[in-house]
Amino acid sequence: GKANGLRLVVLIQFSLAGLSLLQISSQTRGKSALRPVAIMLLAAGWLAMSHFPGWRTELLSRGWYRDFAAIEADLNRTGWFESLWKGPELIAGRRQGLTVVFQGEGPAGFTTVEKEITSLGTVEYALFNSGKADASSHGDRSTQTLSAHIPMLFHPQARDVMVLGLASGMTAGEVLLYPVRKLDIVEINRQVVTACGQFFAPWNNRCLEDARTRMIIQDGRNHLALTREVYDVIISEPSNPWMAGLANLYSLEFFRLARQRLAADGLYAQWIQAYEMDWETFSLLGRTFAAVFPKSALIKVGPVDYLLLGFNNPDGGFDWSTAEKNIDFARRSKYVTFPGAGFLAQLILTEDLSKLFGQGRLHTDNRPYLEFSAPKMLYGGTLDIDQAVAGRSWISPTTQNMRTTGSQSHTLLDLMEFAASANLPMFNILPFGSLGPHQQKRYKQSVKDYCERVLIPSYSIFNDPGLKADCAELQSGAIRKQLAVDGTRPIDHYNLALALIAGGHKAEAIQSLRRSVTLDHSNEAAATALGLLLAETGELDEAAPLLAKAVLLAPGKASPHKYLGMVERRRGSLDKAVAELTAALTLAPDDPVVLSELGAAFLQQGRNQEAVVHLTRALNVNPRDRESRYYLQLARKRMDNQTATGLRHQQSKQ
Repeated sequence: GKANGLRLVVLIQFSLAGLSLLQISSQTRGKSALRPVAIMLLAAGWLAMSHFPGWRTELLSRGWYRDFAAIEADLNRTGWFESLWKGPELIAGRRQGLTVVFQGEGPAGFTTVEKEITSLGTVEYALFNSGKADASSHGDRSTQTLSAHIPMLFHPQARDVMVLGLASGMTAGEVLLYPVRKLDIVEINRQVVTACGQFFAPWNNRCLEDARTRMIIQDGRNHLALTREVYDVIISEPSNPWMAGLANLYSLEFFRLARQRLAADGLYAQWIQAYEMDWETFSLLGRTFAAVFPKSALIKVGPVDYLLLGFNNPDGGFDWSTAEKNIDFARRSKYVTFPGAGFLAQLILTEDLSKLFGQGRLHTDNRPYLEFSAPKMLYGGTLDIDQAVAGRSWISPTTQNMRTTGSQSHTLLDLMEFAASANLPMFNILPFGSLGPHQQKRYKQSVKDYCERVLIPSYSIFNDPGLKADCAELQSGAIRKQLAVDGTRPIDHYNLALALIAGGHKAEAIQSLRRSVTLDHSNEAAATALGLLLAETGELDEAAPLLAKAVLLAPGKASPHKYLGMVERRRGSLDKAVAELTAALTLAPDDPVVLSELGAAFLQQGRNQEAVVHLTRALNVNPRDRESRYYLQLARKRMDNQTATGLRHQQSKQ
């Protein structure tokens, strides 16, 4: 491993220097004084090796350079010297419930598996390569499964399949649901294979144990260049193109190589992400793909994940009758639900990549533009593909027909049901009240299954109050059971409070938040939530110090400043309110609530002109805000009165 390797290098360097000095001192007269120095160097080498700092794998497991949200508040309030001495402890505090259960090093990188017990008591695993999350047992399930099912559903008879990139093995496991003759899985990192077999077998249909599977430890590009195999389907899921050495798996030459290994009616599926991308980089990759596969499509397989599907047959396309024939194989999946194949038509964004991406440069081995443009966009946010595609997409008549076949509510219900089974909440795409009794029953069952399995990210995913309350009750019940086993984790008390709030039990939520804040004094989210709840119940004097604490914990976050300013305004501390709301406005310049509250505070101070400016801005952002409109009218009226009073005063003097 790297740690022991560095220890050995330290020892060799000190030993070579010490032994060299001993040799010189023994052969040269008058140099005997060098011997103590040589001995000291040898001793220093052994001392340095034996006291080499231990590597805390749990801190190095994931790349915190990509997870700023988790430690942003710590970074903003921590100085350089404090970071030097207390940095590991600060990061360790952000790993509640996470345990590293596997670590492995090899020529292809450093691999770890993290185990997490959620507040529901569910055990989840995530796999990291060199700190980059590449797979999980519960997250990204729609991407991992659809990457297999889409090419397999639309191929008339896929017998020989290749998957590039093993990760959790979920994609490979879903491929094996079909009557394939052989599945070649190509993975460069042997440690990933070990981790996959040890921890992800329950979610990948034990793909590595299947007699049809051939596990190949090899670079994917080298395998395609050297093999004589011909595949019906090739699925490529390497890590992100900004990872070192991976851009060559997205080049023109690589796509050509892959097409050469496809059968005449073969399909090639390429995963691509939209996060940490701009349109120029995304279109560079898509344009390069289209140059090799003129007949191709872009499909949405996750919230920010997409699939480029290339047809080797120039006359190929989406054959929906083939998909309906193959749907029974997809229905064998134990992890996702396929009511039918028709809902997939809703995920197809275009069937003409050349029209979508237009003319421009290509990513090639000799001109590896992607190698440089992808890392530059590492913190660039998420590209809105739907907006970028608008007006430039082309959908074939057969796919258009699938979109309009049957009722819209039936198709969307199928999509929602699949998404829920893939741990992806899409409950807002369909109004519950507009459905018939049978459809409502399916809808409720999907919600129930999801809420029993997945910790709710936000209760705003529901557009029906009844479903929201039902889910909150399921979540709070499961979290209470987990707390009965271990009540020491502050995150569990915090999540219980969120469920109680959603269920309308605010008094109980306050008690849970108090417990969370007591267990973790640095929990800004819990302090903010508790302060807000207390403010809603009229306990402003107790809410203010809690929100002030939240401000100290997260000085670079707008919401604690905003909420503290709102509370101080209602307490009558207008100077404090203006100071906090001004700080919030600096961090969130277009927040209509901040603008409205600041305008109201200025109005209370008699600073009518400043009130008019901020209230006008608030209405520009949110024209329907009645409160801002009322305060704006009041401010203008006061300004008019002041003007009239001033004129009368001047006239009396004259």
